[in-house]
Order: sequence, then structure tokens, then C-alpha cells
Amino acid sequence: MECVVTYEATLGWSVVGIAVLAAAAISARSVALAGFGLESLIEIGVHRGDLGAVRHR
Repeated sequence: MECVVTYEATLGWSVVGIAVLAAAAISARSVALAGFGLESLIEIGVHRGDLGAVRHR
């Protein structure tokens, strides 16, 4: 169960990070920040897959 809580916390932190990066990328008109936010979005997909695997054990 501890592992599931850790994955959920990481997932939540990534969502917060994307929101902050989106705001920063828009205000700075920065393609680099937008790309970093996209990478974080991909990371969320990976964590969701990992969370599904852990819950089915």
C-alpha cells in the first residue's frame, strides 16, 4: 500500500508541475518550457501505467 501512495503523490506532483510550467511557458513565450511541460505529461503516462501494475499485484 505504501508504494501506491508514493506513486499517487508523484503523479499529483507532476500534475502541479505541468500547471506551473504551462503558465511559465505562456507568460515567457518559451518553447523550451513548453517542451519540458510536454515531457512531464509523458512522465504522468508512465506513472499511471506503473500505478496500474502495482495495484494489480
